[in-house]
This record gives sequence, structure tokens and C-alpha cells, in this order.
Amino acid sequence: LAKIVDNMKSGGEKQKKAATDEQRGIDAMWKEMASMREKMETLQTNQEQESRKQREGQESLQGEVRDLHDKVFNLRNENDVLKKDVRMLNKEISHQRDLFDDLKEDLMKYKSLCASRASENDALTQELTKVRREVRDNRQEVESYKNQMVNLEQVHRRSEE
Repeated sequence: LAKIVDNMKSGGEKQKKAATDEQRGIDAMWKEMASMREKMETLQTNQEQESRKQREGQESLQGEVRDLHDKVFNLRNENDVLKKDVRMLNKEISHQRDLFDDLKEDLMKYKSLCASRASENDALTQELTKVRREVRDNRQEVESYKNQMVNLEQVHRRSEE
């Protein structure tokens, strides 16, 4: 009987020890589960933050893409306007060149006309000089006739006296 009691005591102690070991194992599992839960929550939080960051980044990129599309559209429109301006300016340049060519032709005509007028002016100047000489000569002749008339009048007066 004493042996049985000893065995029971020893079995009870073994069971107690086994129960304590089992409780420790259960406690360790709960701790590990709590730790894993914390890790999962941290991972989930990190994943949500990363997801939010990615969403925000994607939205930002989409905004930038829209802005770039708008800029491309505006640049194409500006390019079209510039092309039209270039065509108009090329037409104007061509027109101005034509006018310049016409002016060069007119200038050559005027130079030729001036040269012919210059020779005409030289001829007229020579003719004028000739006429002035004739006028001077005629004045001298008129003076001479006046003097002769005065002399004749004096002679006529004397003869009447």
C-alpha cells in the first residue's frame, strides 16, 4: 500500500509536472501567437501604408500624365500656330523680295534717267552760257546804240541852235 501511495504521489507529481510543462507549452504558444498576431498586425499596417503610398503615387503619376498630355496638346496647338506663322512670314518675305527686285529695276531706270538728264543739263548749261553771252553782247550793242542816239540827239540839238 505504501508503495502504491508512493507511486500515486510520484505519479501525481509526474502529472503535476506534466500539467505544468503542458501549461508552460500552452503559455509559450499563446505568447508566440500573440507575437505572431502583433507581427501580422504590423505587416498588415505596413502593407496598408505601402498600398496607400502606392495608390497616392499612382494618383500623382496619373495627374502628371494628364498634365503631360495637356502640355503635349498645347504644344501641338502652338506648333500648328507657329507653322502657320512661318508660312505667312515666308509669303511676306517672298512678297518683300519681289518688291525689292521691282525697286532695284526702278532704281536702275532712275539712274539711267538721271544720267540722260545730266547730259541734257550739261547741254542746257552750255546753251544758257551761250545765251548769257549773247545777252551781254546784245546789251553792249544796245548801250552802243544808246550812246549813238545820245550823240545824235546832241548833234541834232547843236544843229538847231
